Amino acid sequence: GCMEAGQPSQLLQVDVALFYHVLSRCGGASCIVRQYGINFHKKITLAVPPLADYPNDLVVPFTLASNLLSFHVSLGILERALRDRTLTLTQEAADSFREEIR
Repeated sequence: GCMEAGQPSQLLQVDVALFYHVLSRCGGASCIVRQYGINFHKKITLAVPPLADYPNDLVVPFTLASNLLSFHVSLGILERALRDRTLTLTQEAADSFREEIR
């Protein structure tokens, strides 16, 4: 058989031991990642019909960051990226992004 990607995709490989080592040095980030993991686990174990479709290799229902993290976390990430200039947006685009997060 032949398989072709319908849209571009990326693969992310994480060295769990190194990730844990780095994360253990970042107090605030550690709490966020821990809560994200707890919430993700809840969502994946509850993803069963009739409430949701079964999860698969590509989609786990209700696991967007907005479903798993407080909007305050997303807003904080946005504000830090704007402040540090790792993200450049017009004022109008930044305001629109803020509203979308809320």
